[in-house]
Amino acid sequence: MNIVLFLTFSVQKVGCFKDTGRRAIPQLDGRSILLRGPYRRRKMAIEKCALEAARRGYLYFGVQHGGWCASGPRAHRTYAKYGRSNRCRNGKGGPWANDVYRVSGEAEQCVVQSDLQSVRNMSNTEECV
Repeated sequence: MNIVLFLTFSVQKVGCFKDTGRRAIPQLDGRSILLRGPYRRRKMAIEKCALEAARRGYLYFGVQHGGWCASGPRAHRTYAKYGRSNRCRNGKGGPWANDVYRVSGEAEQCVVQSDLQSVRNMSNTEECV
């Protein structure tokens, strides 16, 4: 049996905010297959961070120093704790600076039968398309 995750979400940039060693947003980088390897060489870093944040149901995420990903269940309350920054570049943050984004939308998890002929919603109330 395979599990398929369908996500419908949008991302809005909130701004650039300072960070310190006592992180404003918890580290998500390295905690998902999407977020492994050298973050500064990660292709589609913003999209992958957004996808993982949305998959976990988090409302906000940050990208720092060219691709490092941060998010958590309270990120919407803590992202601005050190104030604004002007060190972000290209939507991927900067040194000790997070480009912060808001996620809106929802995730739908589906089970794919082993014969791959039918896809059903986990609640079995409707098909997952």
